[in-house]
Order: sequence, then C-alpha cells, then structure tokens
Amino acid sequence: MAEHLSSSTRPEPISKSNPAAKAPRLLRKPEVLERIGLSNSSLYCFIKKGEFPRQVQLGKRAVAWREDEVEQWIAERLPSQPGGEAQG
Repeated sequence: MAEHLSSSTRPEPISKSNPAAKAPRLLRKPEVLERIGLSNSSLYCFIKKGEFPRQVQLGKRAVAWREDEVEQWIAERLPSQPGGEAQG
C-alpha cells in the first residue's frame, strides 16, 4: 500500500540512529469515532473524498488511524475561540 504522507510530513523512522523518534500511537475505529463525533458511514465518506486521514492496515481485517493525524484533523475543524486567532 502506498504511503499517503508526503516526504516533508513523514515521521522519522525509529532506528538505532534515531532513538528519539517515537512510534505514533494508533487508534482503532471505535476510539476514532468517539473522538470525531461522526458515524461510521460519515467517517468512510470523508476518507473516500480524501478529507480524512487514511487508515493503516494492521492485518487482513484490522485497521487503525495515526493519533497525530486524527488530532490534526480535529484541530483544523475547531471553530476559533472568542478573542483568539482563527486556526487554519
């Protein structure tokens, strides 16, 4: 499966030469749905339109999403706070 991240946003691989790199936390679908507050069908509709991060295949029937990508997606959609600057 092709990587959907550009090289500029791809995290550094975890290796002996890069011990500070931390593996991203993966979220399974129930937790993703709870965090984003959308239905299962809405989630996959956003993915199909390219408006939500793609899932990572863990096995034949298991997928997950990178927590940092889900959190970024949520942050981009939060309305700006009163008196604060707009995000985006």
